[in-house]
Amino acid sequence: MKKFLIALSFLLMQASVWSQTALPAAWSFTNPSPTEDSTICPSGWKTRLNLTVSGTTPYTYSAGSDGNVSCRLDGQNEYVQIWFAEKPGALTYYIKGTGISPNPAFQGSFNVQESVDGISWTDLRAHTGMTGSFVQFTETPASASRYIRFFYTTKVSGSNVSLDNVVLAKPTASTTASINVKRNGVSLVNGATQVIGNVASTIYTIKNEGTASALSISSIALSGANAADYSISNAPTSIAANDSANFTLNFSLANAGSRYAALTINSNSTDNSTYILNLYGIAGTLASQPTAQASAMIFSNQKAYTFNVAYTEANPKPDGYIVLRKTGAAITEVPVDGQTYQRGDYIGNAQVAFIGSGASFKPSYVLAGTTYNFAVFAVNGPAGFENYLTSSPLASSLTTPGGNPGSYYGSIDPKSSNFISQLSAKINVHDTIYYSNYTATIVNNFITRDTSAGRKLVNCVYTSNAYIYNEPFVWWGNGNGILTREHTYPQSWMPSNNGGAWPNGSNGKEVPEYNDQHHLFPADQLQANGLRSNNPFGEVKTITTQNGDCKLGKDSANNTVFEPRDSQKGDVARALFYMCTMYNGVNGINWGFSFANGAKQTEAILKKWHQLDPPDAFEIARNEYIASTQKNRNPFIDHPEWAARINFNTMSYIADTSSGLAAQDNQPAFQVYPNPANEYLNIVQLLPNQNAIFELFDAAGIKIKEGNPLTENKIDMKELSTGFYIIKLSSSRGISHQIILKN
Repeated sequence: MKKFLIALSFLLMQASVWSQTALPAAWSFTNPSPTEDSTICPSGWKTRLNLTVSGTTPYTYSAGSDGNVSCRLDGQNEYVQIWFAEKPGALTYYIKGTGISPNPAFQGSFNVQESVDGISWTDLRAHTGMTGSFVQFTETPASASRYIRFFYTTKVSGSNVSLDNVVLAKPTASTTASINVKRNGVSLVNGATQVIGNVASTIYTIKNEGTASALSISSIALSGANAADYSISNAPTSIAANDSANFTLNFSLANAGSRYAALTINSNSTDNSTYILNLYGIAGTLASQPTAQASAMIFSNQKAYTFNVAYTEANPKPDGYIVLRKTGAAITEVPVDGQTYQRGDYIGNAQVAFIGSGASFKPSYVLAGTTYNFAVFAVNGPAGFENYLTSSPLASSLTTPGGNPGSYYGSIDPKSSNFISQLSAKINVHDTIYYSNYTATIVNNFITRDTSAGRKLVNCVYTSNAYIYNEPFVWWGNGNGILTREHTYPQSWMPSNNGGAWPNGSNGKEVPEYNDQHHLFPADQLQANGLRSNNPFGEVKTITTQNGDCKLGKDSANNTVFEPRDSQKGDVARALFYMCTMYNGVNGINWGFSFANGAKQTEAILKKWHQLDPPDAFEIARNEYIASTQKNRNPFIDHPEWAARINFNTMSYIADTSSGLAAQDNQPAFQVYPNPANEYLNIVQLLPNQNAIFELFDAAGIKIKEGNPLTENKIDMKELSTGFYIIKLSSSRGISHQIILKN
């Protein structure tokens, strides 16, 4: 018999927070109001609503089709979804689209879809030309469908969707016999797997939904590999119209391990005349242990910020796999039998990167120049009965690349007097990623990471406080924090912020400086973003307020300044340097700090932070990710030394940097080679009398070597892990940094 393979732990976990609903099912979005949290939606309903505007009712519009609120969908991939347990009747709903000038009509696409399994979807209707008034639609789902989804497929800036009064009816009652099988009062899906566990007897109910004809049951039969372990008692043969009858499924516990069978009910039902339940019983405390591990791990799409993992499935195939991930060392940890894990849980120092029946996944929170170790364990059993094969797991590792600007800056000459205009022209050519798509890009694809109990985590960029959530991610919090998108270069500083429709331009679209992802970071609104406001950055000497690792107060000159956490200080500086350079000269406007609206930012402190906190693994990976989507780069991450060539107060060129912090572009003090390095890294001092020292840091910023290049000009790299490192060279001419890749 074919083994019925599913990701059982995940299905049971999902059922605990999102269970099927009986029909009819309806929601007008007033009680409860829609949120991202499926646990407080009506039974059987689930939403993904990514907030893009603030307000007291962020998930609703004030007026719906009935005069009450309606559901607001304003971001790509947002949805409202229904999971139901029986044949559906008609689906009705009200919907309208909105737009802004110069395109007041709805732009984009919004699809109403159905699915048998919640994985593969088919359109019932595609809405592409909606008006600004509510219109009621009626759809006819297929009899086999058990999921309905209202899905924002393509978002165009300025357009949103309002959904209201969704009703999924029961099918029109038929006079002919119609079977409905239930367990504990819940209708079961034909062909689904029923986990029996180690329960000796289970009662099932057969309901005849017909209004006139009797349901004749010709047989209730057992088949499959372990059918002899199961038996049926009290099986009915006929059930009157609108009536029901019970039967008992008995399970023998004599044979240890996983026991599989199929229960087939044959009847005269007009729907599902053959009704199958796949049975999964466990005799004893654990499922049967898998007999083989997966093989041949393959890494693909390797970039500084992402990669994919795939492997060849074990033969025979187990119920699923658990994959552990660890940096810095090979994995020696193993999962414990009978223990249910979720993605993000830790086993010792290793984290669960994936658990399920698939053979591929994409790890979250990938950083540049970092070595990731993986181990794949086969597992059988539903939650609480897991039996892990812990011997000889499939294991492999890879090291992500570092920054890779390639020939991007090939036309830039830092020794040229028009260096700033060259650089501005180069990085100004980029795509616009709408502010509302920050979640779908930066958050979901890069900065979010797994944490315990299947949840996700995003840190406030200023305080480092953790914002923990169940997917999907939403702005403005879910009970443990209120996150917003912080403009490192505040909107009020921007010379283009001259009132009117801003941040939308004359064409109704967002101005690029408003949504430029190079200076947007997630920050806690109450503890950090509101505290920073539009205050300049600086070093606080007298603290007014401190939250986490950030503080507001007075600097040594008695100016009010905001000080971020240490590991963000260099990132802040480079984000501001980027914004000044990126938009300098656009529409004839100078973006230097002395010209910014209301800004009193001190350049010196930023250049100090820029040197003390060089680009790390996170910042380099983030730059690479944004380059892949926005199609431009932050040059001060790729070339930190270039910051010494610009006076960011006046946006003027600095021809001679001998008194600056960075080494000369045209006359470097040192040469470091080879890069990438393998066994040794050589330091050649090109100029005499430099009174120099070198410091070598790993990707986490931990100093691992220090010395004098005159007496120690060859650094032994053999014992260091593969990945990238930062060498800091300090001399009487200043400080410079270089990123080194160790092969």
